Amino acid sequence: MLKIFVAVAGFALTVVIPGPSAAAPPPKEFYQEIPGTENYTERSSTPPIFIKPAGDPESIVNYMWERGFVPIGSSAFSGPMGKREVALKFGKEIGASHIVYLAQYEQTKTGMKPVILPNMSATTASASGVVSGRGGLVSSILSGSASTFGFSSTLTPWSVDLYEQTLLFFAPVKPGGTGMMLEPLPEELRRKLGTNRAQAVRALRIGYPAYEADIMVGDIIVEVDSQPASVDRLIAAQGRIGEHKYKIRRGDDVIEKSLTITQPR
Repeated sequence: MLKIFVAVAGFALTVVIPGPSAAAPPPKEFYQEIPGTENYTERSSTPPIFIKPAGDPESIVNYMWERGFVPIGSSAFSGPMGKREVALKFGKEIGASHIVYLAQYEQTKTGMKPVILPNMSATTASASGVVSGRGGLVSSILSGSASTFGFSSTLTPWSVDLYEQTLLFFAPVKPGGTGMMLEPLPEELRRKLGTNRAQAVRALRIGYPAYEADIMVGDIIVEVDSQPASVDRLIAAQGRIGEHKYKIRRGDDVIEKSLTITQPR
């Protein structure tokens, strides 16, 4: 939307003309929270750190997890380049400690927009005459002018660069647990293993029990404490202090690892 401020005959006018939007959508409008993260994260009350890294979202999530941070939500939209201060303000509102901003050029939109400007035209008229009376003849010349106010329009070109933008909001993970980030297996692998109750290791927190026990990214947890590795059992094990035994498939090999949890999560 274009606004033009003009002064006509001593009055200020605002002419509003529809046009291309040059403002990026606010992150709040497209924000999607990850349910349940409030149970295992510590929300921040300080302004978040803004990061513009290289890499894809998946590798960034893994990298942040290794350092003790987990995504609590995301915002994705297409539009002009977003403003950093807007993202920081929203990040603080939701308690994020870090904001990862990813942007990829999509296209440039162009067009023509009308611009309306005031104009003024003036006309002048004159007349002359002779008047006779007792005192003689008197000649006179009369003149006058008039001004007409109006508007004229013209077209001016515009262009806007559009970007596919993603903001990932992170918060610190509460201490404790094994330090594993797990994810479900794809259907093909579940069929091969013959179970729906197994989880793959996606990332490891540095210095935590799973990392120290040399569990590797890509390992498949098939049992915990001699029970199928359902999501509920894995979560429960995270909350119990003591030693827990994990049966793991690594390629074609089956191995066992013992993890000692000293602080529940």
